[in-house]
Amino acid sequence: MAKIIEPDKEIEAKQRINTSQIVFRSQEMQILMEKVIKVAAFPTSVLITGDSGTGKEVLANYIHQYSPQKDAPFIKVNCAAIPAELFESELFGYAEGAFTGAKKGGKAGLFEKANTGTILLDEIGELPLLMQAKLLRVLQDQAITRIGDSKLIPLTFRLVCSTNKDLRDLVNKKQFREDLWYRINVIHLNIPPLYKRKSDILPLIDVYLTMLCEQYGLKKQIMPESLKIMESYQWPGNVRELKNIIEFLVVSTSVPFITPRDLPEHIRDNWKLEIPQESFRDETSDNNLLSTNNLNLKEAMAQFESQMILNALQSSQSLRKAAIKLDIDHANLIRRMKRLGIQFSYKR
Repeated sequence: MAKIIEPDKEIEAKQRINTSQIVFRSQEMQILMEKVIKVAAFPTSVLITGDSGTGKEVLANYIHQYSPQKDAPFIKVNCAAIPAELFESELFGYAEGAFTGAKKGGKAGLFEKANTGTILLDEIGELPLLMQAKLLRVLQDQAITRIGDSKLIPLTFRLVCSTNKDLRDLVNKKQFREDLWYRINVIHLNIPPLYKRKSDILPLIDVYLTMLCEQYGLKKQIMPESLKIMESYQWPGNVRELKNIIEFLVVSTSVPFITPRDLPEHIRDNWKLEIPQESFRDETSDNNLLSTNNLNLKEAMAQFESQMILNALQSSQSLRKAAIKLDIDHANLIRRMKRLGIQFSYKR
C-alpha cells in the first residue's frame, strides 16, 4: 500500500500520496504534503506544529530524507528533555579544560554534529529564554563557539523546529522571543489532529495492522463493526495512540478476528453508532456468534471455526480434551490453531 512519491515527480490530481512513513487519504494532508514536497529541496527553516502524537518528528525526518542534505546527519534534540544547566554544553559543546570534569580534547555539540545536515529542535517552546538568545545568535551568524573557547566554528545546517504549543501565545506572554519566532517560522507546517481528518483513520489502521502482524508473525483481521467504532473515536492521542491500540489488539487477542468486545473500554465507551448488540459475541454464551453479514464465505467459515475452537479450549482442561470435544485429534487441533492464529494456554 505504501510507496514513496519523489519530490520532482508530478502529482496527479486524483492521487493521494502514500509514503513509507506518512499514510493518508484526506484532502487536508494532501495539501500539506504537496507543500512539504515543494519546500524539502530548499534549506529554509521550517516550523512544524501540531498536537501531541500527530507525527511532527516523522514529518521532519521526511523533509530531511528528500532534501539535498539527505546523506548528511539528521540530529534530533528534545528541548524538553535536556536540563537547563546542560543546554549550552549539549548544543554548543565545550573546549578542553572549560570546566571541572570536561572531557580531554573537548566535546562537539549537537549543532556541530549536524553540520552540512539537518537539526531538529523538538518542543522548541520549552527552550529557556537565555538559550533562545544564544540560538538566535547561532542562526544569525551560522556559527557557534564552544564553551571555554574563543574560536568561532562556521556551520551549515538546516533548522527544523517542532512544537505542540502556540508560540504566538508564548510571545505575547513574553515566554518566547519574538525575533526568534520570526527566524524559525519561515515555513510553517501545521499537522491537523486525527479527528479533523477521519478519512485517514482506516488507511492508518490497515498499514499498522499489516506491519505489526508481520512483525509478530500473526494473522489478525479487524471486523467491520470494530472498524466503525474506531473510525468514530476522537483519537486524542492521534496517530501515536492509534498505533499503540493496534499493537495492543494484535498481541492481546487470542483469535484472528478482532471484535468490538476486544477494543479497549475507553474506545467502546465513546462509540456513538447504533449497532444492534445482537450482532456482537455475548461473552457469557458459547452459541452466540458474531454477525457475518459483511464477510465472504471463507471469512465467515474461518470465524465460525475460530469461535468453535475457542469455546472448546475455554471449556476444557487441556488441548487433548478440547480436541476430543471437537471430535478431532490433538495434532489436527494444533494445526488448525496455528492456521487461524489462535494462541491459548492453560494456567497450571
